[in-house]
Amino acid sequence: MKDYILPIFTFLVGVVPSVLLFFGVPNIISNYIKSRWDKKLDTLKADQEKELQKELEDIRYDNSLRISEIQHEFQTKYQQLEHEFSIKFETMKKEYDVLPVLYEKIVTAFEYYRFNYKGGKITNDILRYIADAKNYTTLNKFFISKNIFDKAKECEGAIFDYLSAKSSYKETSPLSKDHSEAKTKQLEITVDSLIDELEVMIQNKLDLSDRT
Repeated sequence: MKDYILPIFTFLVGVVPSVLLFFGVPNIISNYIKSRWDKKLDTLKADQEKELQKELEDIRYDNSLRISEIQHEFQTKYQQLEHEFSIKFETMKKEYDVLPVLYEKIVTAFEYYRFNYKGGKITNDILRYIADAKNYTTLNKFFISKNIFDKAKECEGAIFDYLSAKSSYKETSPLSKDHSEAKTKQLEITVDSLIDELEVMIQNKLDLSDRT
């Protein structure tokens, strides 16, 4: 029995590998293994490409959303600025119309009381000039800058004080009359000065509006 084992073993070790090599069996196995790896690599590559494509699509989608947001924000801001500019422009135009009339009404009231009112009882008819100026200033306060509005109100207050002082001219006491006239004269100088200041402020404002 032992005599058969050695030849068989020799055949298996020497001849069988030679036969396998002759028929290319190792190459077949190698190619098979390589084919399996190639398939796995192709599958992995396809999965990676799908994942990459999805990421790219997500990025494009996010970018499109952001672009839409930016466009919306820009449009909203543009419309807001356009609206604000329109309001500001209309306000400037209105102020340009209002300020000369405001000045005219204040000067008209003061000149009437200076040259036409001689003292005595203050009636509604007499008050209508200063009332007209005050009403005009109040109704148009939103079209007048604060410094000019404050100066106009200061002028109106000084004119009313002047009118009140002048109303006592017909008092019988000469001393009281002299005192009243002196006070009225001083108030007249004050009103003149305030109106001059108002005129300069209005002129500067109108000149600035022309330049803008």
